Amino acid sequence: MKVGLLVALSDLNPAYSIAGVARDHLEMLKDHEFELVFITTSDFTDHGKVPKNVEVRTYPRIKDYSEPGTDKWNEGTFISYVNEAGSVLKTVLADLDHVITHDLLFLDCYLWANCAIREAQKELPNIKWLHWVHSGPGQRREETWPMSELYRGLPNSQYCYPNGTDITKVAEMLNIPEGAVRKVFNTVSPLGLYDFHDLTKKLWTDYKLWDQDYICVYPTRCTYAKQPHKLINLMANIKAHQKKVKLIICNSWANGEDEIKFTQSMREEGEKLGVSSDLIITSELGKEWELGVPRQVVTDLMRVSDMFVMPSISETASLVMLEAALAKNLIMVNEDLCCMMEFGGQRIDDGSSKRVIYSQLGSYTKNQIDESDVWYCDQANRFIQYSEDDKAISFFKYVRRYHSPEWVYINQVQPLLS
Repeated sequence: MKVGLLVALSDLNPAYSIAGVARDHLEMLKDHEFELVFITTSDFTDHGKVPKNVEVRTYPRIKDYSEPGTDKWNEGTFISYVNEAGSVLKTVLADLDHVITHDLLFLDCYLWANCAIREAQKELPNIKWLHWVHSGPGQRREETWPMSELYRGLPNSQYCYPNGTDITKVAEMLNIPEGAVRKVFNTVSPLGLYDFHDLTKKLWTDYKLWDQDYICVYPTRCTYAKQPHKLINLMANIKAHQKKVKLIICNSWANGEDEIKFTQSMREEGEKLGVSSDLIITSELGKEWELGVPRQVVTDLMRVSDMFVMPSISETASLVMLEAALAKNLIMVNEDLCCMMEFGGQRIDDGSSKRVIYSQLGSYTKNQIDESDVWYCDQANRFIQYSEDDKAISFFKYVRRYHSPEWVYINQVQPLLS
C-alpha cells in the first residue's frame, strides 16, 4: 500500500507542533512497512529530517494573492495559483492509495492548499483521505467561496481529531456526519523525546514496554543478599491480578561460575511462577552485557518505569533507590533494614504521601520473615492499590500506553488504512 503524507511545511522543526506530528506519523508508518511519500511545498529545505527511504515530492507554495501594494484579495490571482498547485497535486498524488493531511482543510492560512486539494481530488476519485485536525473547532459560518471551503467536507474522507470531546463540534463546523470524525490520539514516545541508548530502544520495542501496567527495574549484582527472587515472586503476584508486567534485572559481573548459576536460578524461578517471558535479565541479552549494561541504560529504564523495589538485606545508602525516587517511581523499601527507613523518607506513608511503601523483607539480624503465598499476594495488592490511588503515576502509565505510537497505530490508525 502506498501512503502519502501531505503538508505545507518548509521544515520539520518540532517547535511547530504540526511539523512534529507529521514527522511522528512518518516514523510510525515507516515502522509498519508502508511505501511512503512525503509531499510538501517547494520551499522545503529540511530533507535531513525525513526518515530514510521516504520519497519527497513537492508542489508550489502560494504566498501572496493580494492586489499589488494592498491587502485586498485578488480573486483572479488566487484562482490562478490554486489551479497551478492543483495541477501539480494531480500528478504527485496520482499513484497513492491513501493521503494523510495535517490541518490543510481546516486553517484559513492554508485556504489555497484546501482549494488546490479539492481541484486535484476531482480527478483522483480512488484516493482515500485522512485529514488530521489539530486546531480547536469554531462556529460554523456561512461564507462565499473560497472561505466556504473551510466549512465543507471533502469526498471520500475521514477526519481525525485528537480528543473525543469536540468531535460533535468538528462535525457541525464541517457539515459532515459525526461518524466521519474519528478520535485519534496524539502520540508521544520516550524514544523520540530522549536520547536513549540503542539497547534501551531495543528493549522498549522488543518487549513492548509501552504496553505494560507495571515496569520495575532492579540494577544489582545478583547475590543472595540482594534477594531478586523475592522481587520475581512479587511481580508474579501482581501479574496474577490480570496485569501486564515486566521486571528488568540489570545484573552486573555475571560471568563467573557462581554468578551464572545464580542467573539460572532466577530464570528457573521466573519459569516456575509463570513470569519467564516477563523477566528480562540483561546478562542474558549478549556477552557484551555480562559485566553490566551502560549506566545510561539504567537511567533510561528508570525514566519509563513506574515502580521500584529494594528487597536487599545488605545496604548502606542505596543509590539506585535514590535514582528511582528522582524518576518518581512508586517505591517499596525494606523496613527490616533500618537504614532504609532513613533514606525512604522516614515513614512518609502516613497519609501525606503515597510514594513509599514499607514492607518487611528481612535483614541479617532478622532471618525469619513471612514468605507465604498470602504475604506476597498482600504485597501485590498494596502495590496495585497505591499505584491506582496515585493520580500522577496513573496518568504517567496512561500516557505511556495509550499515547504511544504503537498503541495509536494498532488501535486507531491501522483500521483507517485498511
